[in-house]
Amino acid sequence: MTKHWSGAQWDLFEEPPQSIRLGNIERAKAVEQLRVLLVEAMAGLDDRQETGDDEDHA
Repeated sequence: MTKHWSGAQWDLFEEPPQSIRLGNIERAKAVEQLRVLLVEAMAGLDDRQETGDDEDHA
């Protein structure tokens, strides 16, 4: 019986799981979702104001 990978510490001697190939439709969906996430992340960066640990020494 093979072990399944989980959040636990990895066994150094266990083979890593085989890579999974996505079909064209699944790949297109994944690319679109990644694009949307990156656009949202970049939009969130524009809204942040610069902050730091320095005090105003003026």
